[in-house]
Amino acid sequence: MTVVDLDVWQFRNLAKTRFVPGSQFNVISGPNGSGKTNLLEAIYLMANVRSFRPGPNTNLINFEGEETKLEARVQRASVIQTLSMHIEKGRKRLKVNNNVIKRFGDYLGQLQAVIFSPSDLVIAKGSSKERRRYLDRIICHTKPAHLKDLQDFEQVLRLRNRLLKEGARDRTLLEIYDEQFIDISSRILARRLEASDQMSPLIRDVFQQVFGGKVEFSMFYQMSWTEKESLSEMKHIREELTEALKNSFSLSCHRGITLVGPHRDDLLL
Repeated sequence: MTVVDLDVWQFRNLAKTRFVPGSQFNVISGPNGSGKTNLLEAIYLMANVRSFRPGPNTNLINFEGEETKLEARVQRASVIQTLSMHIEKGRKRLKVNNNVIKRFGDYLGQLQAVIFSPSDLVIAKGSSKERRRYLDRIICHTKPAHLKDLQDFEQVLRLRNRLLKEGARDRTLLEIYDEQFIDISSRILARRLEASDQMSPLIRDVFQQVFGGKVEFSMFYQMSWTEKESLSEMKHIREELTEALKNSFSLSCHRGITLVGPHRDDLLL
């Protein structure tokens, strides 16, 4: 998968720019403030829908303009597709081959891009939330349905926590939320466990090549709500999660938050 060419209009300080990368390694050079990082950001944005920089969508628009547009031709094998993104009034509109894409999850995977910058050290040094987010971004590229599950999970978690704060008086409603919580969480966890298992030996091999055995590397997906180190089957994940929700119910009511689930896990490095 390669970028054949990229055109941007009114993107940060790039008023109108066309980028045609070489077929192999590319070096982008220029004076400070000329837009080198902005160009990389445009490519990353086309792949991930979101920027690697913090801030609202309006920050992406050139200060002299009211909208920005990015368009890239992407080649996979012998097939070339045209991706476009239009940002206006803080909202993004996506198209693939001029067909409107309504859900971000249906767009992800059209182009894959990874960036490494000093800020990525937060993956190792930051909170567990940063590591979960890092793992989820990787999964979303290969399994776009993961994004929808993450969005649905956040919604169910908010509703469940609200009910817990009220003392969970409506047990019928709580049972409905619990069933939704378990269904969505099980799918998220299964993908995270699979991704962690697949990535760990690959990264370990890279460490071996770079450091020659002087540095040991290990990666493990830790579920804080179960004593079992690994749950390979969806059925077992559901069983463990159901039991954990039941056992933590009293304390969860007391604290008004859900104490078990994928939002409490960590990727140990």
